[in-house]
Amino acid sequence: MNNSANAEQLLELAQSAATDAGAWLKAAKALSRAGQGGAADLAFRKYLEFAPGRKSMVAGVERHRVGDLEEAARLYREALTVDPRNVDALRLLGVVCSAMGLGEQAEHAARQATSLAPNYPAAWSNLGAVLIELDRADEAAQAFARAAELDPNAHADQAKLAHALAIDGDMLGAESAYRKALTLRPDDAVSLLGLGHVLKTIGRHDEAVAAYRNCLIAHPAAGEAWWGLANLKTRQFSEDDKVAMRTQLEDPSQTEPSRINIAYALAKAHEDDHDYDGAFMHYAHGARLQRARVRYDKSKTEAIFARVTSVFSREFFEAHTRVGCVNPAPIFIVGLPRSGSTLIEQILASHSGVDGTSELPVLANLLNRIGDVRSSGVRYPEAMRDLETHDFEALGEAYLAQAARHRGSRSHFTDKLPQNFGSIGLISLILPNAKIIDVRRHPVDACFSCFKQ
Repeated sequence: MNNSANAEQLLELAQSAATDAGAWLKAAKALSRAGQGGAADLAFRKYLEFAPGRKSMVAGVERHRVGDLEEAARLYREALTVDPRNVDALRLLGVVCSAMGLGEQAEHAARQATSLAPNYPAAWSNLGAVLIELDRADEAAQAFARAAELDPNAHADQAKLAHALAIDGDMLGAESAYRKALTLRPDDAVSLLGLGHVLKTIGRHDEAVAAYRNCLIAHPAAGEAWWGLANLKTRQFSEDDKVAMRTQLEDPSQTEPSRINIAYALAKAHEDDHDYDGAFMHYAHGARLQRARVRYDKSKTEAIFARVTSVFSREFFEAHTRVGCVNPAPIFIVGLPRSGSTLIEQILASHSGVDGTSELPVLANLLNRIGDVRSSGVRYPEAMRDLETHDFEALGEAYLAQAARHRGSRSHFTDKLPQNFGSIGLISLILPNAKIIDVRRHPVDACFSCFKQ
């Protein structure tokens, strides 16, 4: 039976079934294959008419696509009122909630999806994405590994698995996963870049260069690969490299993120050649482009710190003595970015009793929880005023529990997220025995170094 005859037969069956949504969907697909687009559209509309949950799903996906997350979430929930077992509605609701910062709701929806459809790769992949946002890279890696196991030909899930392993600090596992992703799609820019970053991290610079170069062969416009080469700081660019970067920089079809990366890489090339005027011109160009993409409001930052200093007053500390978790393991390294915190961490981590864990997002995650501990609608820092004595200890223990995923077995560990300087008051109350190192560098030096990054 040819496509047209099959389509006509299925259309007749759908018409006789009248309200059977599944029959209309089969007819729509068959009509589409037969090239009868108008009839296929009519059949699909009938399908939506008799599958109201599906209609909400289609509308939700459209709102999700254009970035209207609140409406997308409402429509996915509407679909779930019609069919609570709608796996796609659950997994996409998880993605939307994660993007909205509703971590617990996101995880709940994503886990429901995997529970209802344990053999559905997309459900596991979406769960992995949610767990990455929740700073649980180890669990995310397990979810992506399950997705990749269910669909061994899905290079994207292999790449996501590699990314999760890299975040979790398993660089050799990440290298293996990236290489497997590249056997499935040898020219995949994400995997080539990720492999380059991993090889750079573990000190195999020649192999990192090869990965970045392979990325540029497959994707000459990949600005991040040019910056990856520049940021290795181990070799200079050739004249051909600089010509290639200028060509890409001037290409009107170039994406803005790539243009920014190329501008900074080209600036580094000029700086290596001692052409400081040319270097500054390209750094300034890249900085202007980058600043336009950064949503930063100085007045908001000033207002936040005014609130912090108002809460964490001398009187507040005097009223909260002998609180918090007394564990002395954390060593916080704070200060301006580019002030030398990495060097300080490397010095400390060379000691047999200290694990270097780099920049942990744990404290920032805790700030979002504090308003839920005692207050109703009051957020950090004002919510600190409503905490009971045992809450301070619980928050300190929560920090240690989350940080445990990033540290080894040594007695102390570092957390060198520079922005933690704004939370020194909180640290002093929930972890009173933690060490805090404030790294100082002349502001002009620190700021100029940031300008070049």
